[in-house]
Amino acid sequence: MYCHLVFLCSVAIAVLSATSASLGADSERCQELSRRFRTAKPQITAIEVSLTLFSATDANCTALSTELLDYGASVDARDRFGARPLSHAARFGHLEMIDLLLAHGAPIDARNLAGATALYFAAEGGRTSVALRLIERGANVKLTGRSGISPVAAAAYAGNDAIVEALLNSGADERVPDETGKLPIIYAAAGARLDVMKRLLARQVDINARYPNELTLLMWAAGPDEKVREARAIEVVAYLLDAGAHIDDRDTRGRTALMIAAEGGHAEIANLLLARGADPTLKDKAGKRALDLTAQCGLRQGQQPRLVHQLAQSQPSLAQQRVSGARDQADRLGVPVAAGRGRVAVRRRHQAPRLGRRRRAYPRRRGHAHGRWGRAGGRQGLDIRHERELRRGRCPLVGGAARGERSGSDGRRIAARAARRGRCRARARRLRRNRAATQPPTEALAMSVVG
Repeated sequence: MYCHLVFLCSVAIAVLSATSASLGADSERCQELSRRFRTAKPQITAIEVSLTLFSATDANCTALSTELLDYGASVDARDRFGARPLSHAARFGHLEMIDLLLAHGAPIDARNLAGATALYFAAEGGRTSVALRLIERGANVKLTGRSGISPVAAAAYAGNDAIVEALLNSGADERVPDETGKLPIIYAAAGARLDVMKRLLARQVDINARYPNELTLLMWAAGPDEKVREARAIEVVAYLLDAGAHIDDRDTRGRTALMIAAEGGHAEIANLLLARGADPTLKDKAGKRALDLTAQCGLRQGQQPRLVHQLAQSQPSLAQQRVSGARDQADRLGVPVAAGRGRVAVRRRHQAPRLGRRRRAYPRRRGHAHGRWGRAGGRQGLDIRHERELRRGRCPLVGGAARGERSGSDGRRIAARAARRGRCRARARRLRRNRAATQPPTEALAMSVVG
């Protein structure tokens, strides 16, 4: 008990010391601004007075702001982004400054260049007291900010349930999307704000509704924002599944919530979806499964081995899939199935048995269609082909077009071909002589007789 009291006293002392330090810093900042204003007051202009008002508002210098307003500072002045002093006070959460500026006639619904109002800044920053005061003073709750985001959506993403409740009670519409088509409930799901999402779902919002790109709330929750802790996202996903969200719905790319979680590297969310019955064998429109997307984002190299193992264990092997697919095809055709070592062959009645597969004499090499080496498949492929033919004692005849050579006349092309043929035959003779010299006498004699 004594240790507990000592701990509480130390925490209280730390909080008071931090508060006093911040107040001391603010007072020093306000004193410095007041000193500068009094020094430049004899020759200061109206624009400089309004600029000083912005600095005093940001530092919450109520006394200096009152002096500046009495001296002629304009509450309708704008900074380089088009914001007024009231928006600055709302963004920093200075409630006393809000009351002071409103008392001097500051426009409560003034918007900056992006369209944001003071209420939007308060909702985006989670300034509950400022937002409630602005709503009480009659601020328009339907004016949107940047990208058409409403104050309700900004508060939902910030996770401030009190501001969301106040906005909804004041007439804000939770069904108005922004310029990208996202509703406030999508911001709550992506930000893993469970309380806000519950409040919005209680207003008759369909849990399986489709949003831009055919995404659902479960898909947004399965791929949360990077700043969101995964434990919070798991709570949202579990709540949506308990409320009846469809677990295997697909978006426009053909991906499910499990694929989105696997691609984003959210192992715990993927494990939860698998435990709730998500199908890991489904493929998107590109033919990729959740395991493929996990490997694509680099998780297979040890970043999330548990997720890879879970996905691999929860779906049949490739050989099993081949066998099952072959059996389905055989059932449709009514023919027997032969399977062995992971290979499956379905033979139709009219198809003759294949005794063997003919191999290519030369490996196929990818070459530029009309590049430096022509259509022969690249220089490497030509060298391999020549080497094999020369070892057999032959001399392949390759035209100038195949080597990518361009000649102005047929005579020079024929001459170049003859020169290549002569060099090739000379090289073939050298190879035969070297081979005969390194072989036993009986084989060398036989080669000389044949030659």
